[in-house]
Amino acid sequence: MARHRLGGAVWLAAMGAVVVLLAGAGAARSDNQDTHGRDAVPDYARVFNQDQVGRLDVRIGTSDWQAVLADMQNMAGPSGFGLNVPFSNDQFAACAGRDEVELLPRTPIYVPADISFDGETFRRVGYRLKGNSTLLLTWRRGSEKLPFRLNFDGLEARFPETKDQTFFGFPNLSFTNNGLDNTYLRGKVVTDLFRDAGVPSAATAFMRAFLDRGTGPSYQGLFTMLATVFEPGRVIATLRSEQARIARFVVGPEGEPFGRNLAGSAAQFDAALFGPNGLIGYVNNRAAAVRQVLRDTP
Repeated sequence: MARHRLGGAVWLAAMGAVVVLLAGAGAARSDNQDTHGRDAVPDYARVFNQDQVGRLDVRIGTSDWQAVLADMQNMAGPSGFGLNVPFSNDQFAACAGRDEVELLPRTPIYVPADISFDGETFRRVGYRLKGNSTLLLTWRRGSEKLPFRLNFDGLEARFPETKDQTFFGFPNLSFTNNGLDNTYLRGKVVTDLFRDAGVPSAATAFMRAFLDRGTGPSYQGLFTMLATVFEPGRVIATLRSEQARIARFVVGPEGEPFGRNLAGSAAQFDAALFGPNGLIGYVNNRAAAVRQVLRDTP
């Protein structure tokens, strides 16, 4: 009888512990919904901070990183073999049927990664290399600063717990290495220019990326981070609906901040470009502000 009572007490204690653990897990899940959840409001101020350069830590298992390299080597040959080496016949054959500008036969593979930023960690995020000419040229140079993309629920089929995971409300992010732009200004200033003019454009910010491949974090360099849209139909519809605004932005009807109609006089056109509210002045001012942020970053 004593043994029976003892067994019952142990069983009740175990069940109580399970209930506490489940409750704790539920609380933890509800606590991070504003940063990790599907319905999280995109936190532009936190993620796309325009006043300082953030730090992003990426952790990928050693075997997964080797899979990334092997996949890239399979598509583009060994890393660092030079820019002037022609493509092989096998590489040309692999690209058959793809767009004429595609330099790789397919999209690189996704592997799981843990992402840390601003005190929060996101587990089992889909990580892959991204790009076309920039990725291939970076690979051929032998540089480790490879452009990449993060899809925060991209591996939900393997890891169901990541379903609908977002990064402070953003499901996908793209990281450009500026391999073809030593100024680091082109992608940033152009998107700022359009957004300030009211034309729908991707949000951008600079980010320092550190990659841990199982041997500790290694600084990969400064990247331009973009919010990625995966709804081509929506993008096309938006662009069509914004054609009039884009046209006004480019030609600048009288009264618009960036100039006057191109059909006007030469003096009007010069004012549109070089005047105090002209396009050239805007670009120069924005570029100066971006450089200042970079200079102020430790």
